[in-house]
Amino acid sequence: MSFFRTFEELASYFDVPQEVLELNFNWTIEEPAFLPQKNGECFYSPIFFAKANENIRWGLKLCPKGANEESKDHFSLYLHLLTDQNEKPVTFKSNFIVTKNGKVIFCNYNMSHTLENAPLPNDFGYDKVAPLASIKRASFSQFPGIDELKISCKLVYVTIRPAL
Repeated sequence: MSFFRTFEELASYFDVPQEVLELNFNWTIEEPAFLPQKNGECFYSPIFFAKANENIRWGLKLCPKGANEESKDHFSLYLHLLTDQNEKPVTFKSNFIVTKNGKVIFCNYNMSHTLENAPLPNDFGYDKVAPLASIKRASFSQFPGIDELKISCKLVYVTIRPAL
């Protein structure tokens, strides 16, 4: 008897038609006035999705002063999975790059994770992306009048193609 480590292995064993989707999302926050927020206060990006499968939607959650007491001196960032209840779990690889005024403050490549659909959005992310002190140091721009935070997110995941 074989065991399948991923949904993709199982689907390929049964020759289920699949589609690999690559999704890039860039979120720019100009003049980020979020630093005065309190620990645990967060805000959300616009929702994004691949046109090939609009049932699987994603969003980013940003907590500038940490999501909880343990991360209060850090910037927290999460990826939300927003699906309808009929969708299967989504296994994906993610790349994140966060820059402040062109200076990289965080990057993470090819993290693999699986998220289930849930009554509430399920998320994956980082409680401690970067210390707040490093973000403040990156606040000085080499271009006068520019103050922006950029979050780039690349996702690669597999979905089952609908039968024709």
